[in-house]
Amino acid sequence: MEDLWQNLSQNADNNGFSPQWHLDVLEQREQGIKTGEYKFSPLSEAKIRLKNI
Repeated sequence: MEDLWQNLSQNADNNGFSPQWHLDVLEQREQGIKTGEYKFSPLSEAKIRLKNI
């Protein structure tokens, strides 16, 4: 099962597994990470921010 999932997930754009807009969003997020536009924070900080919304 793990081999099947790995194959499907690695070839998502070739087998119609994900719609093109999903792939576009992932690409956009990857670029945001590379350019520093998107930043990560520890889970403990994220939980505090979410509680304060």
